[in-house]
Amino acid sequence: MVPRMWNGRSKKPAKTDSGKTANLELAKAPTHASAGRLATPVRSDRREATYEARDRWAEARPRVNIGSTNAKRDIPMFAERYVQGRMNLDGPVSKRISLREVNDDYATLKDGSLTRSSFVLNGNSYPKRRAMNAMTNKGAIKTIATHYIDGAFVESHGREVMDIIRPTDGQVIARVTLADEEDTRRAIAAAKRAFATYGRSTREERAEILRRLHEAASARVDDLTAAMVEEYGGVVQFAALIVQSSVGAFLAAEKALQELEWTRGWDKTTVTLEPVGVAGLITAWNANALFICLKLASAVAAGCTVVIKPSELSSLQTRVLIEALHEAKLPKGLLNVVTGLGNVVGVELVRNPDVNKISFTGSVAVGETIMRDGAATMKRVTLELGGKSPTILLDDANFGEAIPTALGIAFLNSGQACAAGTRLLVPGKRLEAAKRAIADAMHAFPVGDPADPKIAVGPMASQKQYERVQSFIRKGIEEGAEVLVGGEGRPEGLEAGYFVKPTVFANVKNDMTIAREEIFGPVLSVIAYESEDEAISIANDSKYGLHAAVIGTDLDRARRVASQLRAGRVVINGMTDDPQAPWGGFKYSGVGREYGRYGIEAFLETRAILEV
Repeated sequence: MVPRMWNGRSKKPAKTDSGKTANLELAKAPTHASAGRLATPVRSDRREATYEARDRWAEARPRVNIGSTNAKRDIPMFAERYVQGRMNLDGPVSKRISLREVNDDYATLKDGSLTRSSFVLNGNSYPKRRAMNAMTNKGAIKTIATHYIDGAFVESHGREVMDIIRPTDGQVIARVTLADEEDTRRAIAAAKRAFATYGRSTREERAEILRRLHEAASARVDDLTAAMVEEYGGVVQFAALIVQSSVGAFLAAEKALQELEWTRGWDKTTVTLEPVGVAGLITAWNANALFICLKLASAVAAGCTVVIKPSELSSLQTRVLIEALHEAKLPKGLLNVVTGLGNVVGVELVRNPDVNKISFTGSVAVGETIMRDGAATMKRVTLELGGKSPTILLDDANFGEAIPTALGIAFLNSGQACAAGTRLLVPGKRLEAAKRAIADAMHAFPVGDPADPKIAVGPMASQKQYERVQSFIRKGIEEGAEVLVGGEGRPEGLEAGYFVKPTVFANVKNDMTIAREEIFGPVLSVIAYESEDEAISIANDSKYGLHAAVIGTDLDRARRVASQLRAGRVVINGMTDDPQAPWGGFKYSGVGREYGRYGIEAFLETRAILEV
């Protein structure tokens, strides 16, 4: 599993600096009820001086007609250009300008670049900082201006627009209209209406819907993979596996549904499992389709209706997936999807009394906020949060096989995975041999174009994530760790995108920052231990407890060590998965479990009926 961004407290929505693409139809441009609404653009991350200058221009410019799909409207010339720059309105492409060009018309920013509002990422808050200059690929920009509510794609009530930037080259490839509180409330109302019926559905009816969802998603596997590669920068060899797992989640949930014991009874007592109600599903950006499908499948199997808030950074991937799932012909209101910021859509889902359950994948900081805010309405919560996962190489491990395996676990999903084994524990007496083996094995993890099947590490998802990884690499150097391979900066020849050098630090102490914090990039810390007990102690000495790995030739010994690790899932001698096995963490890695029957049970309540 794998991230997460939610502007839990930011008052100004952030303009993203991460982006991606897919082969989509352009969304129909939104129509508007009044010229006045259009003439007041949403203020997101522009400076106040820009606002004031823009307002003066808006008042001074002559009024003109602008064409739309439904009507002609008189609005200020500025509003025409602003709206055409952010929406796919009728008219010549030459008049559709970027938001940067709009700002350039009405004010000169002090540093010549746009800024982002502060946000929370993997438990850390980041202030405004200059974004990487993005090139606008005007000929291929896609527009998404609708949300999926009550069985249909409907115009967004929200008017804030966000650029999607491709991480391989910094080009703007899409503009997305973000949902607001009203969009979210409409989606919740639709889910609540649908639950009145779907909550009483039978096991067979739910199984049939899961099969239809699987069939519908399977028809777009190639498109989903391409979207993940383009928009997120996921390497194709990993993206293809993620998409297959995503599609398979529906059949895995059907299997668990059939095996679950829904009614138990003794004497004059009957205990039944009942759907919790409307579920809000808040997902992360590093495996978009997987998170959506996993949570949706479990909720559908339980008899819940859902409102999904996918990461706004995954808007193109989400559109491909929801277009696919629309073909499953679900009951209206069963599935609702509103793409927006966490401090808008996420907050409404968490605080709205008509939402009974929140299932969230993301940062610890946001998870804590969800628990606090959700308590006011007694939300049931499932939280899949961060990880700083250890991989223990036992002293009998064959380094020729173990080291490449450990590196593969560390650089999983370009390191942007909460399950990534970013702490490698090796026997002290074999440390030098481990360092040589690591250096020799790094050729198998080339960085580059994620569409190339030979590439193992792609770009970071955004400029902000790139900067985060760089800051940790610098911190590791400052704290005295040895840079075995990699280091600061971009790999040679990959200066245009958000690429980092896969980096391995040796001679790391477990109290160093790079060994404590979830970096969420291809950065590995090698830590020496002197005994098996010390290895277990170091592995458990973390606030996280999501995933771990043990590698050794003595299987009984490996199992003994695995049984002592405080982690929700432990793999032995390689990375593997079981869609029926629970997924979730100890300690700060979260609350509750997903996958299989455990994931379905997270959306259920128990009811007992007793007769006299």
